[in-house]
Amino acid sequence: MNDRGVEKEIETLQKQIATEEGDFSAAYVAVNDLARLLLSHPQRASRETVKALSAVLQSQKHRSQKQAFFLYKEAALILTALTVSPETPPVVLKKALTTLKMLAIKEEGPAHRAATEALGSLPLDIKGPSLQETTPFCGEMSTLSWSELLRRAKVPCAKNMRMYGRSFALDCGKGNQWFVVKLLRREDSVTLSLREAQWMKHLQSSCSSLPKRFDIPKPFEINGNCLLSLTDGPHRERAAEGLHPDGYAIAFWAHRDYYSYINEHHAVASLGAQQFISALHRNAWLLGNLASRGMVHSAPLPLFHNRVQRARRADGGAYQWQRRGRLDQWLHSCRYPNLGLTGIRDLEHLISFEGTPRELYLHIGTHILSLLLVTGSYYRNKEVSLSGLDERGNPVDTRSLFDMEHLEQSILTIVDGYHRGFTKKPLKEDLEAWARDLAIQMREEMGMDKHMEEVLRAADQKDMTDDAFRLFLMERGLSHEASAGFNKGEKDISLLTGPHLGGFNQHISIPQMIDFVATVAALCVASRFQARRSFEQGAAPIPEGRTGFSREAFFP
Repeated sequence: MNDRGVEKEIETLQKQIATEEGDFSAAYVAVNDLARLLLSHPQRASRETVKALSAVLQSQKHRSQKQAFFLYKEAALILTALTVSPETPPVVLKKALTTLKMLAIKEEGPAHRAATEALGSLPLDIKGPSLQETTPFCGEMSTLSWSELLRRAKVPCAKNMRMYGRSFALDCGKGNQWFVVKLLRREDSVTLSLREAQWMKHLQSSCSSLPKRFDIPKPFEINGNCLLSLTDGPHRERAAEGLHPDGYAIAFWAHRDYYSYINEHHAVASLGAQQFISALHRNAWLLGNLASRGMVHSAPLPLFHNRVQRARRADGGAYQWQRRGRLDQWLHSCRYPNLGLTGIRDLEHLISFEGTPRELYLHIGTHILSLLLVTGSYYRNKEVSLSGLDERGNPVDTRSLFDMEHLEQSILTIVDGYHRGFTKKPLKEDLEAWARDLAIQMREEMGMDKHMEEVLRAADQKDMTDDAFRLFLMERGLSHEASAGFNKGEKDISLLTGPHLGGFNQHISIPQMIDFVATVAALCVASRFQARRSFEQGAAPIPEGRTGFSREAFFP
């Protein structure tokens, strides 16, 4: 087909799509044919092309179709390809991206999903650092006694020692610092623990001059080794808690605020409303800034779809927000967030990113979701005793703890902080109305524990030992006598372990939160992409290693 023939067919298809001629199947075929032509001839795209595709994504005609998403996905694919192609006319290229962003903000349902996933698949030049150059571990470990460790670390004595989970924090006599000994559990990976020390070293050198507070711990080393094996010490008294029998540990110096979390409310560490906003903005900015350089925190919170299925699910039961499933024990997940006064923490969860743009988009979404959940927990933690069901079996109502104006401000703070960290610029799009609506939904669903039930399926029981089965039930509130009344593997067992966000095996009870997360993540990727392409000057260089376009490039 010659150029004139291609141009004529494109015009015919655009007219058919824009006027909504035909049924769903006809519309899908027309959009698919248009994609085939424009992927091969992006220079033939025009403003009318973008207008027709936008009409498809905004039309209500096919919304009720079960396969509607695939129609919208195809339309979004064309807009994405036009945005990336160096052969697209500059005015069309910019219009395509602007249209996708508008759709990500204004549309709902499958059209919204198609637009956000399209934006989230835009190619970025982000690749994480290699830690091999900064790795302190030499393949050995240092074996020493507790007293020898304190002597080498120049810790005067073990007075004022505090315990935080499996870590011992000691006053090292250096002003506002702790000397922390973090013990490994029996099942912990030595590699992950060493990775934490490696990241401390790397961040000490690469993030020491950030404009936001980020107190990075400094690892303790002996002859270049960060892994320790303690022959004695106070940890021996806790051997029954599953700590490593050989006393494996890492140690580091950290600021005294290291174990202060931004959502706490008690005499020692309690942030006022504006202090919380400031700490929230700082942590959002840090997560975004590190992600922009390929250093992605993979677990700001421990989020699960269903904790009880962690052992038998291939994904470990980890929460995948894009699937919109119920969120297991959301308030419990926020007890010790990796968001503190000193910045982000538990650096063993940092990964050096080398994945696809879509994978980065999903990580960004997890960051935004985690920040929103921590915000909800900030209000609930004002009265931690108010939780679950009352004596009549009704959800305890804690909605009065939520300050709506402050909650809306917190949501916008998350967006602004993360976007500035990831792109170095404020977000241009206005999300205030959306933030106001989301705040209402968060107060309604997070302020009342409507979903408390967890089901221990018979299949999961069969994978447990008898002792593990009894212990599981007692850890969830059953007495020894009550737990003895159940026979393992005989039937599903209903337990009240919430609050959860959503009923067991159902969707999340705040779908607006997932839509918001998708939009913010997509806009962050789009803004970073836009800055790289310099649309204002019409420049659009070909992404490294890419000379053509395919559906798989954007929707794997």
